[in-house]
Amino acid sequence: MQKILEYPSLSQTLVFLKLQVFDSLNFAEEFLPKKKLYPYQIFNFLKKRITYKNDVDGIEQLQTMQTLFSLNNVHKNIGFGDCDCFTITALASLYVKNYKDLKVILAGRNKVNPCHIYVKVDGSNFDLTEKKFNKARYYPYLQELTFTL
Repeated sequence: MQKILEYPSLSQTLVFLKLQVFDSLNFAEEFLPKKKLYPYQIFNFLKKRITYKNDVDGIEQLQTMQTLFSLNNVHKNIGFGDCDCFTITALASLYVKNYKDLKVILAGRNKVNPCHIYVKVDGSNFDLTEKKFNKARYYPYLQELTFTL
């Protein structure tokens, strides 16, 4: 099932992030290579298939992994999305490859309004907006949330 949902607030976005990840699991299982993969290998596999693109009209839009990798996504281009779409894809991909020590990182320039989201797996940064695995841009405020399904 493809889903593109708009969320009016951060709290609602976080509440429904888990649903988007859950809805992406079957697609992630089929999409990823059928072998043991380390997090950096998953990162490199996904990185080759995505392109960063801001949300349309400034409206926060989350995409399931299957929507991100279809022409029916908000950008009408396969693999186009932003940090929250990439976070959903990362979490689903890592989860189906049995990585359970997952964290969601909210990053921002002030305490109130995070402007970036990414994943940590087993203590390593998994930010698909970065060029390399285990890299992260500096933000003065970070909030780390444990992710479980």
